[in-house]
Amino acid sequence: MMEGKPVIADAFFDVLLSDVKNERRQDEQGVVTLTEIAADMGFENRSEVWGEAVKTQSPLEGIVRGRYSRCFIPCVISFRSRTIKTAFLLDTGGTCTFIGKPTWDKLLEGFEDVGANTVRVTLNGETRQEVTLSPQDRHFADIDVIGTDFLNHMEARVHVDYKRKTCVLEWDEP
Repeated sequence: MMEGKPVIADAFFDVLLSDVKNERRQDEQGVVTLTEIAADMGFENRSEVWGEAVKTQSPLEGIVRGRYSRCFIPCVISFRSRTIKTAFLLDTGGTCTFIGKPTWDKLLEGFEDVGANTVRVTLNGETRQEVTLSPQDRHFADIDVIGTDFLNHMEARVHVDYKRKTCVLEWDEP
């Protein structure tokens, strides 16, 4: 299993996400939800997974969605005995990997002894990675974000096809 290096989150980091939300309010126009994004990738967002579905091999095939053409990648995230699949925003400008409050709550449900806002999880069944709870006073409080800490650690390559509205995240298997 590969170990990701811890990265200190920038206290002022934010991602303006006016076109992507966890849930759409009745009056919001032009907003795509994480449920819709996950469905477009063929799964239910934040759904529990078991067995072979836990280990996800490179490449990860994602989609480009939202008014501002954002890249989303399906990832499997595990903490202790719980494993879920969720849609992550791919952020090549963010240094850390964050998980939004809804994912945090589902992943850590029943684990009362965590006590911090950063935990070490397993991503895609292979890589141990620190993730931080998305700051609740930021625009991405309920969004899962893959940052450059994971991308650098995996020596990943990102390919975006805006014509087909797809993206691919790949790395060499160890």
